[in-house]
Amino acid sequence: MATGKIMYKHGAANERHWLIMDGRFLKRYMFAELSQKSIRNQMLKSGFLQRTDSVSDLAAKCGIDPAILQNTIDRFNSFARHGVDEDFRRI
Repeated sequence: MATGKIMYKHGAANERHWLIMDGRFLKRYMFAELSQKSIRNQMLKSGFLQRTDSVSDLAAKCGIDPAILQNTIDRFNSFARHGVDEDFRRI
C-alpha cells in the first residue's frame, strides 16, 4: 500500500513505474494477484508482469538502461546490508 501511495503521489498516472522483486521476496510477502497462478500467467502474457533470469534482460524488457537498473539494485542491496535506507530514512 505504501509503495502505491508514493507512486501515485509522484505522478503514477503520467509516468511508468516498476516494482522489482526477486522470487524470494515474492514468496515471502503477499501479493494477492500474483499468488494465483492463473492470474500470474495472464499478467505475464499481457506484459503487465515481467520475469527474466538476469537484470540486463529485465532492463531490456522494461525499457530501462541496464547500467542504471543494476546501480539501483546494488544501492538498495547495500542499504539492506547496512540496515539503513539512505533514500527514505528507514531503519
